[in-house]
Amino acid sequence: MTLTTLLISVWLAASAIHPNPLNAILCSGDGQSPATAFHTSNTNEQYMVLQHFGMNPDMHALELVSGNLYDVYLKGETKIYFTNSRRKQAI
Repeated sequence: MTLTTLLISVWLAASAIHPNPLNAILCSGDGQSPATAFHTSNTNEQYMVLQHFGMNPDMHALELVSGNLYDVYLKGETKIYFTNSRRKQAI
C-alpha cells in the first residue's frame, strides 16, 4: 500500500465520522475528468474546493460534454472539473 493510498483511506474514514460540506464534495469524485467531476451546488462550493487544494486558477471555463455543462478551472496543465446541480442541462 502506498502512502497516498493510506492517507486517502484515513481521510475517507475520518470524513465518514465527521461529515461536512467539503468532505461530501471531495467524496463525490476526483475532479480529474467530466465523468469524475466534483458535484457542487454553487460556485462558492467550487472555490472552497480550489482553496482546499491551494489552487489559484488561471482560468475558469464552461465545457460541454455529452449535453452536460461542466465548470473547468485551469492552472497551467491542471484541470479540475465540477458539476453544478443548479445549472440546467444544455440543449
